[in-house]
Amino acid sequence: MDLLKSAFLFGLLAYPFYYLKFSKDLHKVTKTINGTYDYIIIGAGSAGAVLASRLSEDPEVTVLLLEAGGDGTENAEWHDTPLLAPKLTESASDWQYESALHHKSGAYINMNKDKHYYTSGKVLGGSSMYNYMQYVRGSRYDYDEWAENGCSGWSYDDVLPYFLKSEDYLSKEDDTEKYHHKGGPLGVSKETGFPELSKRFIEAGKGLGHKEVDYNAEEQLGFGVSQVNTRNGVRASTLSEFLRPVMHRNNLDVAVNAHVTRVNIVKKEATGVTFIKNGVKKAANARKEVVLSAGSFGSPQILMLSGVGPKEHLHSLKIPVIIDLPVGENLQNHLALIYPTDINMTSESITKSRLQDSREYLQYLLFNSGVFSSTGYIGEAFVRSESQKEKYPDIQLHFAAFQPNLEDGVLNSTLLKGVYRKSSVPGISLIPLLLHPKSRGKVTLKSTDPFDYPFIDPNYFEEREDIETLKRGIKLVEALLETKAMKQIGTDSDRFKNAEFCANHEYRSEEFYECLVNYLSQAAYHQSSTCKMGHLDDKNTVVDQTLKVKGMTGLRVVDASVMPNAISGNNNAPVIMIAEKAADMIRGLDSVKEIRKRIADKK
Repeated sequence: MDLLKSAFLFGLLAYPFYYLKFSKDLHKVTKTINGTYDYIIIGAGSAGAVLASRLSEDPEVTVLLLEAGGDGTENAEWHDTPLLAPKLTESASDWQYESALHHKSGAYINMNKDKHYYTSGKVLGGSSMYNYMQYVRGSRYDYDEWAENGCSGWSYDDVLPYFLKSEDYLSKEDDTEKYHHKGGPLGVSKETGFPELSKRFIEAGKGLGHKEVDYNAEEQLGFGVSQVNTRNGVRASTLSEFLRPVMHRNNLDVAVNAHVTRVNIVKKEATGVTFIKNGVKKAANARKEVVLSAGSFGSPQILMLSGVGPKEHLHSLKIPVIIDLPVGENLQNHLALIYPTDINMTSESITKSRLQDSREYLQYLLFNSGVFSSTGYIGEAFVRSESQKEKYPDIQLHFAAFQPNLEDGVLNSTLLKGVYRKSSVPGISLIPLLLHPKSRGKVTLKSTDPFDYPFIDPNYFEEREDIETLKRGIKLVEALLETKAMKQIGTDSDRFKNAEFCANHEYRSEEFYECLVNYLSQAAYHQSSTCKMGHLDDKNTVVDQTLKVKGMTGLRVVDASVMPNAISGNNNAPVIMIAEKAADMIRGLDSVKEIRKRIADKK
């Protein structure tokens, strides 16, 4: 409960500051929705906010952005303060998705027992208001593989200019000429909290033969200081960076608390949407296009409710089938496992006493600096195992300047007794992630009620290889904790030695590691690929290379659901890139011509 108490106290002090800051934005949300617009965008998250900003740059077109959640002014101090991101989980502006019961994989670590929980922003800015702000583009080989498998126009050389277009790189270091850009809307900073720890993380990696890298530049493989979406110590969401600055435009209407129930389709053409606002059913027509940006769970749900999806599944719910497509299939997610350890450096860790220090509150409120300006995740590593056939990494490693404790109230204290500390103790956490799962899940409808959440079957660990990858991740963590750089600060690589839930296996045997994976793996909220993009002739795809729903006109999907496969890293930056590229395709523009030329000149 340490962070919850700190967030409450912080909120009391911060409320006057944030009320004055955001009260002026309330009038920017539209009160009256017109009957017809050129473009209607469903969902104002990491993709939708970017699309609305870019499409409304053309004063000759009208844009309606519909968001099921609120305007982002409520609890704004928690949204904007980087370290308070965990406080947002299970809040009113969290969709609070849960998976079906899933006994094969983890989720035992938290209070959801056999279910996985998925935090997802139900608010302007979407999950960019909820995530831990890690700015990771993925591997160049991810996108080259997309292009090779039927997504022409989506190679790394094709997408890099769109990453750069968005970026406002605020660090003075690194190669800013070819791989970074200054002047875009999206703030990208180097994590400056806990520099001694970050340095040790990189040195530990070098001790095992890994390089120090800017993982968003030429080479992703290696260890580096986290790059994060913050601007001057404040979260840089798509709401603050793309949407809020343009909400005054006369051709852009932004409606909140507007829950879309279906896309209206006539003769395989999307003509508009039906939605519920303030308990009243309403409709709006689209002259040009409807764009779905409701995320990897929301977009397939709305498509299926509208008659676009697997024929047999829709028939079972008596939904008239307009187009038979594999909507909701191919669900992928990264799985993570938290490995904590004590350290002997009190000043280089986030602890209860530091969170409750009023001086830290004031330092942040007055200067946007100090511990609350940190995301807490201060290093990233990308590792390609020897057994990995593809050129991209199979393991990502988050490095956090804290360790969880059982007083936090969200962990299964019975299971984790003797493994996690009972109360707040100076420490760090190393968190390996499975980047390219071989297992595939599915999203289906529970009913025809649009307010009934979809059925999410993640199907984790259906493929044995996924377990083996996470086992390698745990072994990597243990090796790092045994390096000289880490041992000097008192790290312990035997934290799981007393794990009672795996006591029937020999310590550090292959069976023991598999037990840890099965009990402790958690979803990383990086769900993707449920409306897969690909070639028109590929029966396993939902949208074509221009993100148009196959067999229809006037309907596109623009969010993480169109990813053919999960990328090597966090989803937020790639989703913003997808929206930037989609905006150009919709408008028939090439807005990155000069950036592309600059990249070519630097080769």
